Amino acid sequence: MGILLFASTIFIFAMSRIGGRDPREMYMSENISGREAWAALGREMGLDRPLPVQYGIWLGGILHGDFGTSAKHQRNAMDLVRERLPATLQLTAGAFIFTIVVGLPLGVLSAVKRGTVFDYIGRAFALGGQAMPGFWLGIVLIIVFAVYLHWLPTGRRGGLDHYILPSVTLGWATAAGLLRLVRSSMLEVLDTEFVKLARAKGVSRRLVIWKHAFRNALIAPLTYAGLLMAAFLTGTVVTEQVFAWPGIGRLAIVSVLNNDFPIMAATMMLFTFIYVILSFSVDILYAYIDPRIRYS
Repeated sequence: MGILLFASTIFIFAMSRIGGRDPREMYMSENISGREAWAALGREMGLDRPLPVQYGIWLGGILHGDFGTSAKHQRNAMDLVRERLPATLQLTAGAFIFTIVVGLPLGVLSAVKRGTVFDYIGRAFALGGQAMPGFWLGIVLIIVFAVYLHWLPTGRRGGLDHYILPSVTLGWATAAGLLRLVRSSMLEVLDTEFVKLARAKGVSRRLVIWKHAFRNALIAPLTYAGLLMAAFLTGTVVTEQVFAWPGIGRLAIVSVLNNDFPIMAATMMLFTFIYVILSFSVDILYAYIDPRIRYS
């Protein structure tokens, strides 16, 4: 875990220098010019030192939570990320709830009712959900439910009704993916010998499905669901733009357009850290779900 985080710092720092643009250009305004001011700013930022030394100074700063000052906002980059993080986490939670509530039961139903109309409906939802681009789905939902029907707001952060459309938009494709994964895992487990034995012993259909089959089919969906949270955080960029949501995604887009390296570095490190933590948590949950898995 530590090695991955360390490698990500090298990658982020290298990308800031490979572009060929001097970092001082972000901070030099039209009113500040001249070779002396340029050199003074370079000394202040440590750009007059070798690259390994620059990296060491930058790494020492981020270890203390200091990613630098945003060139556009003139504020500490990590403070800006912390302010936007709650909005993104709330949107992520809404999308995750939608994914679990829709994808999990539909996947089980599609597997149990294999070959019936319920199975065809579930497979059609999975195919359509993964084929539709998120930005297109968000715009269609706004036009239908906000513009024509006036049931829901068009966007921005507010009450509970403001979370419905962006959460559905963000969670639609992942719900479809979870449905397909749960269906295939359930079909594989339902055809195993121990499930057939449970049926032959007279175990009720509900216990066979939820206790014997569902729990043993959870390994692959658990991996997918665990990484969904990290994917939601990094995938909110498009959704936040469509719904004018004041989260990290919009902040990241603005930082890229303005070449604001401190904010880009802070968001990338945050996303990397979340991915690593959630992946580690999923590995630990394996032992709880499947008794055959043990960590020495």
